[in-house]
Amino acid sequence: MDGPLKPPQECLSQADGYKKWSCFRPYFEALTHKISASASITEATKFKEQGIVSDCHLFAHFTGEAALEKHDFDLGKALSSCTVGDCRYGCFHGVMGRYIGYEAGPQSVASTIKSACDGVGLDPNQRNECIHGIGHGLLAHNYLPFQEAVNTCKAFGPRDWEQRICVGGVAMERTFQYLAIDPDESQLRESIPEMCAPLESIGPEFMDVCIYNVSLKLLFHTGYDIERTEGLCEELPQQDYINDCKDYIPVHVKYKQPSNIDPVKFLDSYGDIQPFMW
Repeated sequence: MDGPLKPPQECLSQADGYKKWSCFRPYFEALTHKISASASITEATKFKEQGIVSDCHLFAHFTGEAALEKHDFDLGKALSSCTVGDCRYGCFHGVMGRYIGYEAGPQSVASTIKSACDGVGLDPNQRNECIHGIGHGLLAHNYLPFQEAVNTCKAFGPRDWEQRICVGGVAMERTFQYLAIDPDESQLRESIPEMCAPLESIGPEFMDVCIYNVSLKLLFHTGYDIERTEGLCEELPQQDYINDCKDYIPVHVKYKQPSNIDPVKFLDSYGDIQPFMW
Protein backbone atom coordinates (compact mmCIF):
# COMPACT_ATOMS: atom_id res chain seq x y z
CA MET A 1 0.00 0.00 0.00
CA ASP A 2 1.45 3.35 -1.04
CA GLY A 3 1.33 6.14 1.49
CA PRO A 4 2.02 6.31 5.23
CA LEU A 5 0.89 2.75 5.91
CA LYS A 6 3.52 0.30 4.75
CA PRO A 7 3.74 -3.44 5.40
CA PRO A 8 6.36 -4.10 8.09
CA GLN A 9 9.63 -5.50 6.80
CA GLU A 10 9.98 -7.89 9.73
CA CYS A 11 6.80 -9.61 8.52
CA LEU A 12 7.68 -9.57 4.83
CA SER A 13 10.97 -11.32 5.52
CA GLN A 14 9.42 -14.32 7.31
CA ALA A 15 8.72 -17.70 5.71
CA ASP A 16 5.17 -18.22 4.47
CA GLY A 17 2.69 -19.65 6.93
CA TYR A 18 0.57 -18.82 9.97
CA LYS A 19 3.37 -17.12 11.90
CA LYS A 20 4.03 -14.70 9.05
CA TRP A 21 0.34 -14.03 8.52
CA SER A 22 -0.20 -13.26 12.22
CA CYS A 23 2.67 -10.79 12.10
CA PHE A 24 0.62 -8.62 9.75
CA ARG A 25 -2.37 -8.26 12.12
CA PRO A 26 -1.56 -4.65 13.23
CA TYR A 27 -1.02 -3.61 9.61
CA PHE A 28 -4.41 -4.83 8.41
CA GLU A 29 -6.15 -3.48 11.50
CA ALA A 30 -4.61 -0.07 10.80
CA LEU A 31 -5.69 -0.16 7.15
CA THR A 32 -9.25 -0.92 8.24
CA HIS A 33 -9.44 1.77 10.89
CA LYS A 34 -7.63 4.51 8.98
CA ILE A 35 -8.96 3.81 5.48
CA SER A 36 -11.60 1.07 5.10
CA ALA A 37 -12.30 -2.63 5.27
CA SER A 38 -12.45 -2.65 1.48
CA ALA A 39 -8.93 -1.19 1.25
CA SER A 40 -7.66 -3.77 3.72
CA ILE A 41 -9.19 -6.67 1.77
CA THR A 42 -7.80 -5.25 -1.48
CA GLU A 43 -4.34 -5.19 0.06
CA ALA A 44 -4.78 -8.73 1.41
CA THR A 45 -5.80 -9.96 -2.04
CA LYS A 46 -2.79 -8.23 -3.58
CA PHE A 47 -0.46 -9.94 -1.10
CA LYS A 48 -1.81 -13.30 -2.24
CA GLU A 49 -1.73 -12.47 -5.95
CA GLN A 50 1.88 -11.28 -5.70
CA GLY A 51 2.93 -14.42 -3.81
CA ILE A 52 3.89 -12.55 -0.65
CA VAL A 53 1.65 -15.07 1.12
CA SER A 54 -0.13 -18.14 -0.18
CA ASP A 55 -3.47 -17.30 1.43
CA CYS A 56 -5.25 -14.13 2.58
CA HIS A 57 -8.08 -15.60 4.68
CA LEU A 58 -6.53 -14.73 8.04
CA PHE A 59 -5.91 -11.13 6.94
CA ALA A 60 -9.64 -10.88 6.23
CA HIS A 61 -10.38 -12.18 9.73
CA PHE A 62 -8.28 -9.34 11.17
CA THR A 63 -10.11 -6.90 8.91
CA GLY A 64 -13.55 -8.07 10.03
CA GLU A 65 -12.72 -7.76 13.71
CA ALA A 66 -11.40 -4.24 13.17
CA ALA A 67 -14.39 -3.30 11.00
CA LEU A 68 -16.82 -4.18 13.78
CA GLU A 69 -14.93 -1.97 16.22
CA LYS A 70 -14.73 0.83 13.63
CA HIS A 71 -18.51 0.75 13.20
CA ASP A 72 -19.16 0.78 16.97
CA PHE A 73 -20.31 -2.87 16.95
CA ASP A 74 -23.12 -2.17 14.49
CA LEU A 75 -23.36 -5.63 12.95
CA GLY A 76 -25.16 -4.63 9.75
CA LYS A 77 -22.71 -1.82 8.94
CA ALA A 78 -19.68 -3.97 9.68
CA LEU A 79 -20.87 -6.87 7.50
CA SER A 80 -21.79 -4.53 4.65
CA SER A 81 -18.27 -3.06 4.77
CA CYS A 82 -16.78 -6.48 4.01
CA THR A 83 -15.95 -7.15 0.35
CA VAL A 84 -18.24 -10.11 -0.31
CA GLY A 85 -16.46 -13.36 -1.08
CA ASP A 86 -12.89 -12.03 -1.19
CA CYS A 87 -10.39 -14.07 0.84
CA ARG A 88 -13.13 -16.67 1.33
CA TYR A 89 -15.42 -14.60 3.54
CA GLY A 90 -12.80 -14.19 6.24
CA CYS A 91 -14.09 -10.67 6.87
CA PHE A 92 -17.56 -12.06 7.69
CA HIS A 93 -15.98 -14.59 10.02
CA GLY A 94 -13.97 -11.91 11.80
CA VAL A 95 -17.00 -9.63 12.25
CA MET A 96 -19.15 -12.37 13.70
CA GLY A 97 -16.43 -13.85 15.90
CA ARG A 98 -15.80 -10.45 17.48
CA TYR A 99 -19.52 -9.66 17.73
CA ILE A 100 -20.43 -12.82 19.64
CA GLY A 101 -17.69 -12.15 22.16
CA TYR A 102 -18.93 -8.57 22.61
CA GLU A 103 -22.67 -9.14 22.57
CA ALA A 104 -23.16 -12.52 24.23
CA GLY A 105 -22.25 -13.65 27.72
CA PRO A 106 -22.24 -17.22 29.03
CA GLN A 107 -25.91 -17.00 30.06
CA SER A 108 -27.29 -15.35 26.92
CA VAL A 109 -25.14 -16.81 24.17
CA ALA A 110 -27.63 -19.43 22.95
CA SER A 111 -30.43 -16.89 22.46
CA THR A 112 -28.05 -14.37 20.90
CA ILE A 113 -26.66 -16.67 18.24
CA LYS A 114 -30.12 -17.82 17.09
CA SER A 115 -30.95 -14.35 15.77
CA ALA A 116 -27.52 -12.81 15.09
CA CYS A 117 -27.53 -13.63 11.36
CA ASP A 118 -31.18 -12.64 10.82
CA GLY A 119 -32.32 -9.23 9.65
CA VAL A 120 -28.96 -7.99 8.32
CA GLY A 121 -29.68 -8.49 4.61
CA LEU A 122 -27.72 -11.68 3.97
CA ASP A 123 -28.30 -14.08 1.11
CA PRO A 124 -28.24 -17.84 1.94
CA ASN A 125 -24.52 -18.24 1.26
CA GLN A 126 -23.65 -15.17 3.30
CA ARG A 127 -25.86 -16.48 6.11
CA ASN A 128 -23.85 -19.71 6.14
CA GLU A 129 -20.62 -17.73 6.42
CA CYS A 130 -22.19 -15.63 9.18
CA ILE A 131 -23.05 -18.79 11.15
CA HIS A 132 -19.52 -20.10 10.64
CA GLY A 133 -18.25 -16.84 12.14
CA ILE A 134 -20.53 -17.35 15.13
CA GLY A 135 -18.76 -20.67 15.72
CA HIS A 136 -15.46 -18.79 15.87
CA GLY A 137 -16.91 -16.37 18.39
CA LEU A 138 -18.24 -19.07 20.70
CA LEU A 139 -14.69 -20.20 21.40
CA ALA A 140 -12.62 -17.10 20.68
CA HIS A 141 -13.37 -15.34 23.95
CA ASN A 142 -12.74 -18.26 26.27
CA TYR A 143 -15.90 -18.20 28.35
CA LEU A 144 -17.07 -21.53 26.92
CA PRO A 145 -15.01 -24.74 26.93
CA PHE A 146 -14.65 -26.40 23.54
CA GLN A 147 -17.26 -29.11 24.04
CA GLU A 148 -19.77 -26.64 25.52
CA ALA A 149 -19.21 -24.30 22.56
CA VAL A 150 -19.97 -27.21 20.23
CA ASN A 151 -23.13 -28.03 22.18
CA THR A 152 -24.22 -24.38 22.02
CA CYS A 153 -24.35 -24.71 18.23
CA LYS A 154 -27.43 -26.86 18.81
CA ALA A 155 -29.29 -23.59 19.44
CA PHE A 156 -29.83 -23.56 15.67
CA GLY A 157 -32.39 -26.27 16.36
CA PRO A 158 -33.52 -28.75 13.72
CA ARG A 159 -31.43 -27.17 10.97
CA ASP A 160 -28.70 -29.79 11.15
CA TRP A 161 -26.57 -28.20 8.43
CA GLU A 162 -26.49 -24.92 10.37
CA GLN A 163 -25.37 -26.77 13.48
CA ARG A 164 -22.52 -28.30 11.48
CA ILE A 165 -21.56 -24.94 9.96
CA CYS A 166 -21.41 -23.49 13.46
CA VAL A 167 -19.34 -26.44 14.72
CA GLY A 168 -16.98 -25.89 11.77
CA GLY A 169 -16.33 -22.38 13.07
CA VAL A 170 -15.72 -23.69 16.59
CA ALA A 171 -13.30 -26.32 15.29
CA MET A 172 -11.50 -23.78 13.10
CA GLU A 173 -11.10 -21.41 16.05
CA ARG A 174 -9.75 -24.23 18.22
CA THR A 175 -7.03 -25.01 15.72
CA PHE A 176 -6.31 -21.27 15.37
CA GLN A 177 -5.74 -21.17 19.12
CA TYR A 178 -3.20 -23.97 18.95
CA LEU A 179 -1.33 -22.09 16.22
CA ALA A 180 -1.61 -18.76 18.03
CA ILE A 181 0.58 -19.91 20.91
CA ASP A 182 3.41 -19.95 18.36
CA PRO A 183 4.55 -23.52 18.91
CA ASP A 184 7.62 -24.94 17.29
CA GLU A 185 6.87 -27.92 15.07
CA SER A 186 7.65 -30.51 17.76
CA GLN A 187 5.21 -28.81 20.16
CA LEU A 188 2.57 -28.64 17.46
CA ARG A 189 2.98 -32.35 16.75
CA GLU A 190 2.36 -33.10 20.42
CA SER A 191 -0.88 -31.09 20.41
CA ILE A 192 -2.41 -32.52 17.20
CA PRO A 193 -3.88 -35.68 18.82
CA GLU A 194 -5.93 -33.57 21.27
CA MET A 195 -7.34 -31.04 18.81
CA CYS A 196 -10.49 -33.03 18.01
CA ALA A 197 -10.52 -35.49 20.91
CA PRO A 198 -13.49 -33.91 22.77
CA LEU A 199 -15.71 -34.46 19.73
CA GLU A 200 -15.22 -38.22 19.54
CA SER A 201 -18.07 -38.80 22.00
CA ILE A 202 -20.50 -36.40 20.28
CA GLY A 203 -20.81 -37.89 16.82
CA PRO A 204 -18.84 -38.88 13.71
CA GLU A 205 -20.27 -36.03 11.62
CA PHE A 206 -18.85 -33.43 14.01
CA MET A 207 -15.55 -35.31 14.20
CA ASP A 208 -15.36 -35.14 10.41
CA VAL A 209 -15.88 -31.37 10.53
CA CYS A 210 -13.02 -31.09 13.02
CA ILE A 211 -10.59 -33.21 10.99
CA TYR A 212 -11.44 -31.10 7.92
CA ASN A 213 -10.46 -27.98 9.84
CA VAL A 214 -7.32 -29.53 11.33
CA SER A 215 -6.20 -30.39 7.79
CA LEU A 216 -6.73 -26.78 6.70
CA LYS A 217 -4.96 -25.26 9.69
CA LEU A 218 -1.97 -27.54 9.23
CA LEU A 219 -1.79 -26.19 5.68
CA PHE A 220 -1.94 -22.68 7.15
CA HIS A 221 0.89 -23.53 9.54
CA THR A 222 3.14 -24.79 6.74
CA GLY A 223 2.16 -22.17 4.17
CA TYR A 224 0.62 -24.93 2.01
CA ASP A 225 3.71 -27.11 2.10
CA ILE A 226 2.02 -30.38 1.12
CA GLU A 227 4.72 -32.79 2.27
CA ARG A 228 5.09 -31.17 5.69
CA THR A 229 1.32 -31.05 6.11
CA GLU A 230 0.94 -34.74 5.30
CA GLY A 231 3.64 -35.49 7.87
CA LEU A 232 1.75 -33.52 10.51
CA CYS A 233 -1.48 -35.39 9.68
CA GLU A 234 0.37 -38.54 10.75
CA GLU A 235 0.17 -37.32 14.37
CA LEU A 236 -3.59 -37.85 14.53
CA PRO A 237 -4.44 -40.78 16.82
CA GLN A 238 -6.30 -43.08 14.40
CA GLN A 239 -5.53 -44.21 10.87
CA ASP A 240 -8.93 -43.16 9.54
CA TYR A 241 -8.35 -39.65 10.91
CA ILE A 242 -4.92 -39.59 9.29
CA ASN A 243 -6.38 -40.69 5.97
CA ASP A 244 -9.15 -38.09 6.14
CA CYS A 245 -6.67 -35.33 7.03
CA LYS A 246 -4.57 -36.14 3.98
CA ASP A 247 -7.59 -36.65 1.72
CA TYR A 248 -8.84 -33.16 2.55
CA ILE A 249 -5.61 -31.54 1.37
CA PRO A 250 -6.55 -31.56 -2.35
CA VAL A 251 -10.05 -30.35 -1.40
CA HIS A 252 -8.51 -27.31 0.32
CA VAL A 253 -6.12 -26.68 -2.56
CA LYS A 254 -8.96 -26.76 -5.10
CA TYR A 255 -11.25 -24.42 -3.21
CA LYS A 256 -8.69 -22.14 -1.50
CA GLN A 257 -6.43 -21.72 -4.55
CA PRO A 258 -3.19 -20.94 -2.67
CA SER A 259 -0.88 -18.77 -4.72
CA ASN A 260 2.18 -20.98 -4.29
CA ILE A 261 0.58 -24.07 -5.87
CA ASP A 262 -0.47 -24.62 -9.48
CA PRO A 263 -3.88 -26.19 -8.77
CA VAL A 264 -4.29 -27.70 -12.23
CA LYS A 265 -0.94 -29.46 -12.09
CA PHE A 266 -1.31 -30.48 -8.45
CA LEU A 267 -4.86 -31.79 -8.78
CA ASP A 268 -4.37 -33.57 -12.10
CA SER A 269 -4.05 -36.99 -10.48
CA TYR A 270 -6.98 -36.61 -8.07
CA GLY A 271 -9.90 -36.71 -10.49
CA ASP A 272 -13.19 -35.01 -9.58
CA ILE A 273 -12.94 -33.41 -6.14
CA GLN A 274 -16.18 -32.61 -4.39
CA PRO A 275 -16.52 -29.73 -1.91
CA PHE A 276 -16.81 -30.50 1.75
CA MET A 277 -20.50 -30.69 2.64
CA TRP A 278 -21.34 -29.13 6.00
